[in-house]
Amino acid sequence: MNRLNARRSGINHGQTIPEIIKEVGTLSRRKAKLTVAHVKKTCVALVAESSLFVNPNNNNLFFRNSNDLVIHNDVTDIDIDHARDPRYATSYVTDIMSFRRGLEISSTPGTTFLDTFQADITPNMRSILVDWLVEVAEEYHLHTESLFTAVNYVDRCLERSQIHRHKLQLLGCACMLLASKFEEIYAPAVDEFVYISDNTYTHEEIVRMESKVCKILNFKMTVSTTTSFLTRYTQASKADETLANDTTGTEENKEKATFFAKYVTELALQEYNMLKYKPSMIAAAAVSLSRRTCHVSPVWHKTLTHYTKYEHDELRQCERSLRRLQRQASGSELRAIYEKYSASAFQRVSTVSFCQKVLLSYGLGCLQIN
Repeated sequence: MNRLNARRSGINHGQTIPEIIKEVGTLSRRKAKLTVAHVKKTCVALVAESSLFVNPNNNNLFFRNSNDLVIHNDVTDIDIDHARDPRYATSYVTDIMSFRRGLEISSTPGTTFLDTFQADITPNMRSILVDWLVEVAEEYHLHTESLFTAVNYVDRCLERSQIHRHKLQLLGCACMLLASKFEEIYAPAVDEFVYISDNTYTHEEIVRMESKVCKILNFKMTVSTTTSFLTRYTQASKADETLANDTTGTEENKEKATFFAKYVTELALQEYNMLKYKPSMIAAAAVSLSRRTCHVSPVWHKTLTHYTKYEHDELRQCERSLRRLQRQASGSELRAIYEKYSASAFQRVSTVSFCQKVLLSYGLGCLQIN
């Protein structure tokens, strides 16, 4: 435990125990000198819930007791360059991500509500609504978080309350309004949704549906969506990357990979069958597929495993599903997402061409996607 560090937020190649004692010096207002035993006990307590250390005996990312603590030398600290920037909240970003991982279990809708519960709504209707919500978000320049949160509200409402098909767009308006109030600094006014729905619904109807949504969700508006994880995972993906030999240029491919990951996660948002995957898994699989597609190597590394909590092999089926959605997008009748990412601002990632056969390598073998 010569170089144990007391920070839980990331790997900080900090001081030795004597240096920590010298720096801390006193304990609170009592001016009591710290002993090595005190510091060792405190360090063990602080990292007790951390995954910054590995057990060399079973080679996993966790430890069982203080004797097993070994610094994971193959993991890069992605927060070290932003330690003094309050926007990155590096002091408690690990706690935030742990909270989001726990929240995704309770805030993610089920996977069968359109098949077993809703009598008048089909998966295709849901896809059409999401396509329209993408256009709404573009029209009013809303953050991606607002879009994903709104779709989460829609799905949870459909899971718990019978909705007639003629009220589905009204539900979408109310959920987008609520998500905008939750995520945006300046949310669109109610009358903006009256206008963009072509006056199909009145101001009063939207307000009443907004109130109904809050009751259906029991006012549990904080959710974990794919975007809750994607930014963090993308940051981790850039820690150990080197670019494969090609003619497109290093910086261009790195930027394109970031946009491509966002593109495929929005495609997944539109697909009802993708609800069977956790948001954190979709985000991780999107990062893997984007790096593979844009020729960024290595596709997966230990820093990504550390921060995503997924081994590459665990993402096999989810990445395969994302690849299928991406391949089908150009021929789909629902064009909002495809056209959004065909713009130059997003490096036109939706128009990227692929070979018919993409090989996904997973350690001992490879998986062919047709």
